[in-house]
Amino acid sequence: APPPLGIMLALRRMSPIRYAIEALCIAELKGMHLARHAIDAPRMGGLALVQTGDEVLRRLGVGGQFGDKLFALLLLACVHLLAAVIALVLGRPRFAKTGVALSNSSTRLQRAGQTIVVPVKQ
Repeated sequence: APPPLGIMLALRRMSPIRYAIEALCIAELKGMHLARHAIDAPRMGGLALVQTGDEVLRRLGVGGQFGDKLFALLLLACVHLLAAVIALVLGRPRFAKTGVALSNSSTRLQRAGQTIVVPVKQ
């Protein structure tokens, strides 16, 4: 099989789902001893007849420590939040500045840089 394209590798690295699933697999399977007999073994296709959770992790290609995966999730969350803040700052809507200021004898309306004074009848 040809190696994955660069964009696919980038998407794989930016996926929080990948790190979450790997962290759960490590937490669940690391150091676990599975069934020793074929009758008791789970029927998991290519993972049939594995004896330890570490062997399952190796066959799935999941490496590293649980804490490393959580740190990657934290770092990824910070990057996503920073990107969202930048997008909100750069893409904020531009509204015309309006305001109403009241005084005793007149009403002053400001509209798009113009000031209009309207007398108020009392």
